[in-house]
Formats: sequence, structure tokens, C-alpha cells
Amino acid sequence: MASKVPTDDINAFSNVLTGLSGLAAALSLRRVGHNVTVLERDVEILKGGPGGGCRLTPNMTKVLMHWGLKPELQARGVRKRSVVFNKTDEDGALGKHTYHDEVLLESGGGEWFFISHTELRGLLYTAATNAGANVRPNCTVTAVDAVARQVTLASGEVVTGDVIIGADGPKGICRETVVGAPTTGTPTGTTLYNATMSAEDVAKVSEMMGGPEESEVAVYVWYGDGWCLYSYQMNPQGDHALHLYGPDDGQDGTWSDEPSVSLPKLLENLEPKLAKFVENASLAVRVRMMDYGMAEDWVHETSDRLLIIGEAAHPFPPGALQTAAMSMEDAAVLGKLFSHLKSEDQIGNMVCGFQDIREERCKMALEREVYRAQVFTLKKGPEQEARDKTLRLLNKDKGFDLGLYSLEEPRVLFAYDCEDQGEEWWQSWGLLRERAHNRRGNPLKVTMHVEVQAGSTSV
Repeated sequence: MASKVPTDDINAFSNVLTGLSGLAAALSLRRVGHNVTVLERDVEILKGGPGGGCRLTPNMTKVLMHWGLKPELQARGVRKRSVVFNKTDEDGALGKHTYHDEVLLESGGGEWFFISHTELRGLLYTAATNAGANVRPNCTVTAVDAVARQVTLASGEVVTGDVIIGADGPKGICRETVVGAPTTGTPTGTTLYNATMSAEDVAKVSEMMGGPEESEVAVYVWYGDGWCLYSYQMNPQGDHALHLYGPDDGQDGTWSDEPSVSLPKLLENLEPKLAKFVENASLAVRVRMMDYGMAEDWVHETSDRLLIIGEAAHPFPPGALQTAAMSMEDAAVLGKLFSHLKSEDQIGNMVCGFQDIREERCKMALEREVYRAQVFTLKKGPEQEARDKTLRLLNKDKGFDLGLYSLEEPRVLFAYDCEDQGEEWWQSWGLLRERAHNRRGNPLKVTMHVEVQAGSTSV
């Protein structure tokens, strides 16, 4: 049950429903002194969650490095700078793009890292628990009462806290409570198949990684006719993550499903070259791409003590580059805002400010990711030819602006400093709202008792 913690200086409690977003939020809030309990659905947190790999963009790794996690990234992941684009019906690469040092430095010093989802989750879990977060596994949330600030677990336990932060995904109970109804997505026409391949088996298909003469560790993208294979090394041992994008076959599937799809069988009559590449891949998880839409409101309409973040607030296409990055940015902004908390009366201002800060940024990133997914799976025709023509220009002009992959991306996405944005909002608007609130005769509180509890339903 919840425990009351008297405090003179730390006047907030955050109740986090978890996943990568929830663990990151727990870490960020603990870093600024708040009491956090995380309720996690999985029985074994360090082994739970989706398998496969994660691509960590520079705007994300800036956050993790600020939290002191660069040594862990270096130990568990792999740094890469280049993306090589290929076609299954052509010899030689279409084009290659490299993010050079000066571009990354101008974007704030973030790096590209590639890591397994399990390792990333373990990294955040270890950092959050070392910082003092109370993470409880094997907890399933069955109800959320925003007004009473209560979460009910499948065990019957009812837990209470000052703030409930829901990071339980687009179909989670927190989003349903905030939106007022279950979220039903619309199929986008694309399915992602998520798999892995051992270092030993990758060595048997060197052509997939540019041939035996290719020495650079890079991301390799293979375009077919409506299909795309995205392959990258995800750990120092040389194991690879495989993301295969293809047409929607009408079958449902989510990250939590057991791996069941044989990629060689799936591709043998459709893309023989790709089928050969993935001959020894693990069974894949089928993830049907659904458009769940961004939630209009991220804060409960009658209680400002329930806030949704991450995929619960702004779902991205499965396998999108910026999915994890947006979740880390959410967590960092929460930490920055709640670092200014002195009174319970300020909580409503801060959670509403969170959506003010994050909404347009997430919309912009989401639009780019939806477009990127469409580019991956173009069928033969004029649009595919236009894409390939653009990629071939990379071989002629190394400074060519590819839009989604080069000069524009560092300017728009990578250079963003989420904590600066949080601080700027606080100085420009947060304090203004606080002063207006005080003038209406509601004095700020300086001490309070805090009940600590939390909850979770999904990854």
C-alpha cells in the first residue's frame, strides 16, 4: 500500500505506469528529488518487453548522456554514423549518407547508438532503481480513478498518489481514462516484422552488409517492390536487429505477441534476395501498423492529477526512429518542470505546461515518421523511381541534402534541447501563471505530506 512521506522540500509524488517512457520518467523525476513508484506488468523486468533492436537518435542520446549514462551506452550498444541504401534488383549501393562529427557537434553533441531493446530497458531500470525509484514487477492495472488519484491492481490492491503519469501505450487504461473511451486504431496498410540474427549467421550473408570487402559498421537498408529490410548491429557481440516492412496482410499483431513468423517463408516467392538474407533469422513478431492518432488532451479533464506521456499521448508507427527519443524527451521535460515544484497547487500548471511544450514537437516528428514509413514500402512506379533518383545523388554529392536523412534532420530534430525548452516555458509562462494564481488569493504551500504509489499496464 501507499506510504506517507512527510517532506519540507520535496512536495510531489509521481505515479508512473511504465515501459521505456515510464522508467525514463521515474529516473528523471528521481534526479530532481521526487518519490516515484513504478508498477510494471512484466514479471521479470530485465527480460521483459519487445525483443530486437532500438535506434537511438542524437536528440535521445543527448538526454541519456546528460543523465550520466554514456558509459552504459558504450558498453551495451554500438555507435554508427552511416546509412547505406540498396535495391534488391540492382548491383551496388543506391547511395550512402554519413553523419559527420561537425554535424553532430552542431546539433548538441549527441551520437547515434544502436542497442537491443532489452539492454536499453535494463539500462533505464538500473539507473532508475539506483536513483531510488521503487519499481514493482508483476502488477496489472485494472482501473484508474483520476479524481480520487487511485489505481486499482488485479490483486485488488488500491494505491493512491498525488500524480498519476500514464505511459501505458495507445490502448492502455490511462489513455482510455483521459480520452474517455477505448482507442481503436485504423490500419495504415503496412506491417512490421521484428526479428534478430546472430553475429555468426550475419557473417554467412555478408552481401546483406555490403559484401566481404565492406569494413564499415553501418545501417543497411534494402528496398524491394513494396518491401524494405532494415538491418543494423545492436550490440558489441555483432548480433543484428532486423526490421522488415511490407504490405498489411490483414492479420493483427502487437509487440507483446510471441515470435511466430518465418521471414524466409514469408519472402521466398515475393523477394527472393531478401529471403536469402534472412534465412537464419529468428522467428519474427508481426506488428500491424495502426494509426491511433495523437490524443487531443493529455491531462484528464476533471482532474489535473492524471497525465499521459509517451506512446499513450502520441503513438508513433512501429519501428519509427523517433519513438524512443520522444519518450526520453517527455521524461526530461517532466523532470525539468517538476524541479521547480514547491507546492501541491503548482501541479496542475506543470502537467498542462507539459502538453504545451511537447505537443507541436511530437506532431512534427510524427509527420516525418509517417512519411518515412511510406517511403520504405513504395512499389515499383514513378514514386519509387523518384526516391531512388534522390538516393543516387548521394554518390555524386556527399553534401547533398536528402531531407529526411541529412542536413534538415540535424537542424529540426537533433539540435532540439528538451530541457532548455522546459526551462524556457517555465520562465516565460509558468512563473506568469503562478503569479496570476497568487494574486487571486491562493497562497503557495511550502510543506505537505506525500503518498507514494504507482501503476503500469504495458510496454
